[in-house]
Amino acid sequence: MKACASVPEKGVRRPTAESLVFSFLSAADAMEARLEAALTPTGLSLAKLAVLHFLAEADEPLPCPTWPRVSTACAPTSPS
Repeated sequence: MKACASVPEKGVRRPTAESLVFSFLSAADAMEARLEAALTPTGLSLAKLAVLHFLAEADEPLPCPTWPRVSTACAPTSPS
């Protein structure tokens, strides 16, 4: 049984920090696309879902005039 070594074996390359960042961003983009696709049948977007979450988590009811500030802080609205 081979013990775990902290030094990579000869010929094994470690990914660069840049490639890891791009891989992470690519995975995040794919996840966002899947979430958007799952929300589409409900008529929601991630931005709209974020606003609904914000309103649901509010300690008290928010007057309607404050809603545009909340929704534009998240993202521009998409055409429905």
